[in-house]
Amino acid sequence: MRYMLPVFLLLSSLTISDAYAVGGVYYPVLTKGDSDLKSGNDFSNQAIADAMYKKRLFPDAFTNLGSGDIYYVIGDNFDSISVFNLSMDQYIESWDLENSNYNTINLAGEEMSAEEAIEGAHGYDYAPFSNPSALVATPSPIVLMNRADNTAHGCFQLYPLRYGDIDGDGKPELVLFIGSTWIVFSPTLKKVIFETQWKQLDVLTDAEVARWGFKHDAPGDPQYVAKSGTDRLVQAVFPARRAYAKLYFGDFDGNGKSDILMWRKAYQSRLNSDSVKGYKLIGEALVQYELENGIYVKQDTASATVKGWLASKNLTWQQGYPNVSECAGEAGKPIPETVDPLLNDPDVLQ
Repeated sequence: MRYMLPVFLLLSSLTISDAYAVGGVYYPVLTKGDSDLKSGNDFSNQAIADAMYKKRLFPDAFTNLGSGDIYYVIGDNFDSISVFNLSMDQYIESWDLENSNYNTINLAGEEMSAEEAIEGAHGYDYAPFSNPSALVATPSPIVLMNRADNTAHGCFQLYPLRYGDIDGDGKPELVLFIGSTWIVFSPTLKKVIFETQWKQLDVLTDAEVARWGFKHDAPGDPQYVAKSGTDRLVQAVFPARRAYAKLYFGDFDGNGKSDILMWRKAYQSRLNSDSVKGYKLIGEALVQYELENGIYVKQDTASATVKGWLASKNLTWQQGYPNVSECAGEAGKPIPETVDPLLNDPDVLQ
């Protein structure tokens, strides 16, 4: 049983904005739905939320796509999308997000640092990956929201439900930040049309390291400690890992179909014996998804080809989505964690 570390992650309602294109690259503009996760824990329109409560819908976020009485609702379990007709005071239907049948793509290097030890301790067979840059498909790895993480990594989770035209067809899709997972849901097709995990974190804070009593001051110990080592049957120090993804939108191969390009990077803590402070890059891949029958489908395109498309458009790591933070004091600036100099990767600084 191989699994990825559960990681925790994406203004009031505005009118819908048209996406725009610059140099052949498509930039979808997302509008935030109403949310009770923001400061104050209140909805901007509490009357609509109260109407939902009466029908035993318990929203954490909702939107009507800019107008009308049909509202799309994310409840407090973050595992489904429900539809509510406000004028009729009626629940209509819902869709399960945990069983969307959409495979997300991660790097082998994103697996938990203590994976082998955990598998063995729990009696499972472990087959190691030989290439950290290998791509691994994971079915619907949705991770529930951790509200304690609301003020980190861009703060997108304060507004987990948004909408905008992702595929350029003039119709809005629902866009969700749930945990580490970024989901595009089509109200027209009533299904998930794209899903990825935009960050993976297997790292303890200094305070957590102290709380667990982990010692890692020997030369061969990692500078940063993995959270996965806290497994109840393992309780040991392993090197921390961090991974991030960036997305790019447009028709990059010129065939008239909408593409999403994904650039993934995985990092692992350096050892204390290393003269360089921080992390090292252990895995990297670039992936093309193309719109087929309304769903983004992974293509067998080489990473070098995808990287060439980005270079031809002068697109850098920092320009990939998500790129600017929404946290207080950081708004409009690059997300600090994704451009951290401690990653020791020249790409993230451009």
